[in-house]
Amino acid sequence: MDIVKDYDLELVAYTKLLKGQDKISCAGPKCTDKYHTFQYKHKTDENNIGSFFCGGDAAKSFMRLANIEPIKIFNPLSGESTNDSDEEDTLSESSKGSENHSSNEDYKKK
Repeated sequence: MDIVKDYDLELVAYTKLLKGQDKISCAGPKCTDKYHTFQYKHKTDENNIGSFFCGGDAAKSFMRLANIEPIKIFNPLSGESTNDSDEEDTLSESSKGSENHSSNEDYKKK
């Protein structure tokens, strides 16, 4: 199944997790630092709709395949959305050893 061929995808959120939180990724491993939320709608079956979460590597692939632009990350502690590049210090410290993160450089490799 080609998800991009069969479904319209929309990136609806890019969220920083609070310490101790995690999300189950559609791609397998838990997201422990940041996660992306996508909505999908089947192109021919309007009742086939939903959403899913994933980490940076999977999100990067979905965005590349569906030609979706990255969005600003939402940090629940500040209540604001910021560019991921503003999060570089947090990213390097809090996601060491995690495959579920994205950096600004990831998005430039389209």
